[in-house]
Amino acid sequence: MQWENECSYEMATVAEFQDWLMHCCKPENPLLTYDRSKHWCYADYKYMAKLFAAKPDVLKVLNMNAIVLHM
Repeated sequence: MQWENECSYEMATVAEFQDWLMHCCKPENPLLTYDRSKHWCYADYKYMAKLFAAKPDVLKVLNMNAIVLHM
């Protein structure tokens, strides 16, 4: 199991994350230094309310209880 205190933290955009997944990173992409065969990434849910403040309908679609229950 991967514990959060053992993780590296990188601030990246969704586009940078997608580029990393597709092996087409620009040199300034913060995820470029991580080999996909040895690392995995996830988006931190803690800031979702701030990220979608201008689009509250997006958050209404998400059922966080279902996500947490399946962890």
